[in-house]
Amino acid sequence: MTEMRSLEEALTATYDNLDRLSPRDVSAFWAVVPKFLGGRGPRTNKQQQQQMLHQFDKISTTSMQDINRYGYRDMSTLAISFAKIIDKVNKRNRSTRGSPHQILQKILIGKDSENKYYIFTVIAKTLVSILRGFDARSLSNLIYACGLIEYVLIEDGITLFDVFAQAAIPNLSEFNGQGLSNMLWTYANVGESNSQLFKKIGDHIVKMNSLNEFWPQTLSNIIWAYATLDEQHPKLFKKIADHIVRIDNLNEFWPQALSNTAWAYATAEEQHPKLFKKVADYIVTLDKLDKYKPQELKDLVWAYATVEESHPQLFKKVADHIVATNNLEEFKPQELSNILWAYATAGESHPKVFESNYIPKQRILYRRLL
Repeated sequence: MTEMRSLEEALTATYDNLDRLSPRDVSAFWAVVPKFLGGRGPRTNKQQQQQMLHQFDKISTTSMQDINRYGYRDMSTLAISFAKIIDKVNKRNRSTRGSPHQILQKILIGKDSENKYYIFTVIAKTLVSILRGFDARSLSNLIYACGLIEYVLIEDGITLFDVFAQAAIPNLSEFNGQGLSNMLWTYANVGESNSQLFKKIGDHIVKMNSLNEFWPQTLSNIIWAYATLDEQHPKLFKKIADHIVRIDNLNEFWPQALSNTAWAYATAEEQHPKLFKKVADYIVTLDKLDKYKPQELKDLVWAYATVEESHPQLFKKVADHIVATNNLEEFKPQELSNILWAYATAGESHPKVFESNYIPKQRILYRRLL
């Protein structure tokens, strides 16, 4: 399946041989579909569109009808593949009529997301009885899939994520850094906390001799999840902060990772001056901040003002960048308000930020605060 050169080729091959394919083969087909959804998709006539719609419908229907034949790995692959497809389709909300994106929107999402919830409800109810047989990677992918589409199933007062936690806790040592990070991110993304799981994972990470296996984004996602769900674990925050401080440089940290890190420590009210200095000193050395989105800039200065970490060079760097853009249309009103609050709270004055061509109300607020 990985050798297929186009979506049409993979779709036709799977459809023509559907009766002979195993669950492993069918799940492999769905796994390659997201890889072909990067562009606009091929131009097709009405007949080709109808054929593609019929083929996708038949394969998806068969996948659901045969779900009891799927082992835990195939079911995990199916779930994460569906989630990635749905995520890509949702991001292309103005897809060309008759394009693969639009067809998949109709097949896998449906009106008011009814198909999406039906598919994942079938998967969820089927896997509950075999969940304890999942290995760490498959369980991590399954949890991440539900988080990616923000799916939560509640029955008899117990959520699917409670069931996930019960299956994961005894096997935390089998999860790698990415798996632990994805799991925590998922719980935070759907707003479903499980204090026992968060405590166990935190304790597990704290006991590690080294955090070198964790990528910068995974570290950021971990503490972001704890802060977002208000799950306290001071030793974990200290462990991660100490690790980041020891890194030679922060070049591998994306803007989102750095801003989320600062935001998480401020939100969790975890003081770590060396961490804040390390992050700010690095950002100040950058030639420009073009890669930083408005929300990321807002989160940075808000965090430093909130924890009362003084770093005039950072505030000047951010302000100079905002002035240089000469356009605040990309900033949401709330982002502007938070930025103004941060500068006023930190006692950092930079009048040019809102002198001209900016929102009058924000400029008035800034002057009042100062």
